[in-house]
Amino acid sequence: MTKRGELSVGLVVTQVSPVLLYVGLIFALSSLPQAQVSTLTAPWLAFPHADKAIHFIEYAFLGALGLRALLLKGHGLSPRRAFPVMLALGGLCALIDELFQATVAARDSSATDWLADIFGIFFGLLIVRLILWRAGPFPPPARASAPSEESESGLR
Repeated sequence: MTKRGELSVGLVVTQVSPVLLYVGLIFALSSLPQAQVSTLTAPWLAFPHADKAIHFIEYAFLGALGLRALLLKGHGLSPRRAFPVMLALGGLCALIDELFQATVAARDSSATDWLADIFGIFFGLLIVRLILWRAGPFPPPARASAPSEESESGLR
């Protein structure tokens, strides 16, 4: 049993494991030749630049899962800090994924794929952030208020 405020192993496992498994899935799919990946996608994804949409969606989920893990139900980073940290970690993961794809036969790597990944991460982060604001545990930042009478009179 843990003391109040301490992290339990179960909490860390339930929050972090999905992210690690999802990153593993991303890299597993990246190791497949493009023709094999195309057979896994639905026929309705056969439009110009469909791969960018797939990258966007794939990394939106990563952004959402990653932010969830970084927050650790109130034991992790603050939402303000978790957002840029996950954007950086997700961007690094996307960069490594693109570099990895460049080494796989019958796959290509591009900066536009990486940009689609970054925009996807950002979108996933925004969705989670909006859900958290609506749920109430992390209210939007308060606006700066006018100086109080105490500070005007020199009392602090």
